[in-house]
Formats: sequence, C-alpha cells, structure tokens
Amino acid sequence: MKGAPAADIRGRELAMIHMAKAELRMADDTYRDLLWTVGRVRSSADLDWVGRKKLLEHLRACGWKPRPAAKARPTRPMADDAQSKKIRAMWLALHGAGVVRDSSERALASYVKRQTRIEALDWLNMDQAEKVIEALKKWAKREGLLGADGVVESTPVSPEVRRADAERLAAGRAEFARLLSEVG
Repeated sequence: MKGAPAADIRGRELAMIHMAKAELRMADDTYRDLLWTVGRVRSSADLDWVGRKKLLEHLRACGWKPRPAAKARPTRPMADDAQSKKIRAMWLALHGAGVVRDSSERALASYVKRQTRIEALDWLNMDQAEKVIEALKKWAKREGLLGADGVVESTPVSPEVRRADAERLAAGRAEFARLLSEVG
C-alpha cells in the first residue's frame, strides 16, 4: 500500500470492513451499534482513518480473518485444432439447448478433466479428444439432440413432452445442427 492514494486505501479498508461484516454474519443493527461504539458514526463511510483502523482491529478480535487477495491466473490461449473446435462447438451447442449451465472455458476444462484427467483442452492427444467428442455425443443423445445414428434429430418430439420442453428441444436441435455444421 506504500505510495497508494488515500482514496484507494480508504476504499480497500471500507471493502474489508464490509467483507468482515458479511463473513461474521453480523446483523445490520448490531453492525450499526458497533460503528457507534467504536467510531461514533452510523455509517462506515463516515469513519476517519483512525476509526477504520479501530473497527478493523475490533472485527479481527471478533474472529474475522482477512483473506489474501486472489492472484490472477495467467490465461492460456484457446486450442484451435479441428477436434478442439468441434469439442467447443458441441459444448456451446449443449449450452444453447439448455443442457449445459455454464458455457465458459473453465467449465469446459473441468468437463474435459473429468473425462480424461487432462487439465486443458489443448493438451489432449487425438484419442483423448475423440473420447471427449464421443462423451458429448452420448450426452446429446440422452438429451434428445442427436438420433441413435449420431445425426441431428429432426423428428418431432413425442406428444407427452410438455410444450415448453418441446420448444427448448427444437431450439436446441437447431442450434446443435448449426454449430456442428460449422465445424464439420
């Protein structure tokens, strides 16, 4: 914090105070009473430098332990070989169909790791990538997006399927077909 502007320091201290309040699960009225007792204010924004220090010391005495700031992870470039593109397209198609909740690269990497025990998509060899593709195809078949022959299902859904589910399934099939046609 050496050389940091006072406004930055104040902002960090106020953020720490609010994190401590949340982590200690402090009720709002208890928090306001604590602010009054320690600093003679009703809002942490009104605390001066000494008041913020006293309040943080008190919160530590109550059991709050500040956590170190999370370090930013270095980003790795996305794999751009044909199989990786197909895996990514299938993942995004499953997301578009509402099957996959999180379409992020991190979620895809977690899925790949569960399937192959390999940390990243770009580290897969041909056999491992094929294993992931086949697992995604099986998932799509279970969800009704692919037919038994591996071709995008275009037959109408059964009448016992609710209308909302039928519309979601139809949209998912269309999105799945579009993305798969783009990657070949």
